[in-house]
Amino acid sequence: MKSNKPENVQALERALILIEHLSGYQDGASLKELSDGISVNKSTVYRLLNTLCNYGYVRQDSESEKYYLGLRFLHISDALLSNLDLHQVARPFLKQLCAETEKIAQLSVECDGRAVYIDKMESPSKMVRTYSQIGKGIPMYCSASGKVMLAWKTPDDILELLGPGPYKAYTSNTITTYAELINQLREVRKNFYAVDYFEHQKDIYCISAPICDVSGLPIAAISLTATRLDMDSSNWEDDCKKVCNTAKNISRAMGCSAYGG
Repeated sequence: MKSNKPENVQALERALILIEHLSGYQDGASLKELSDGISVNKSTVYRLLNTLCNYGYVRQDSESEKYYLGLRFLHISDALLSNLDLHQVARPFLKQLCAETEKIAQLSVECDGRAVYIDKMESPSKMVRTYSQIGKGIPMYCSASGKVMLAWKTPDDILELLGPGPYKAYTSNTITTYAELINQLREVRKNFYAVDYFEHQKDIYCISAPICDVSGLPIAAISLTATRLDMDSSNWEDDCKKVCNTAKNISRAMGCSAYGG
């Protein structure tokens, strides 16, 4: 079926769909995979890819011939993030938390039922391999940052956002039922912080606290991530306090005058 849209508009639309589809391939995608994935013939996809490569939005590996998102997106994302008040306000606090704990400090927001990382600080003294990447999302039900952003929602809102379950189990510790999640979120709301005990990655744990705006409701989350080897009693309480204090200080800087009240 022929589109009634002008050719330039249709080409732009296809290019945007192609970019979005390509972003789902962490290990790159072949021309055939992309063509099949967006249901556009290979010659058209090839022309679009060539144009995107010329402008740096896509790159092609010379050996595998697979396509990847290009570095140009990093430049654009930096410009976008620099214009976000939350990102600007939170960054110095994030740096301080990372420096004090020597653990990974992260800033997350909610997007389409996932906790999406918008900033991340890593200690140069400890390189820990984690799932988290800026711009990448993690299921809210099995992440500490996701839980603190869910805890102030109504059960009906959570049901609409995540569905009734059962939820995918990533480890033996993953919460998989709606009822279990609701019970844990009550505790999160009472304690004003959440913990992910190896629920998304088997050797990684997180502590998170909500960042609230002038209304006193969460708009984001800050979290601290470490490995099973880091989880000793001498640091645990101290790390919890640091995460909560950092979230409180960011919230106050964002205009929240009654944090935790």
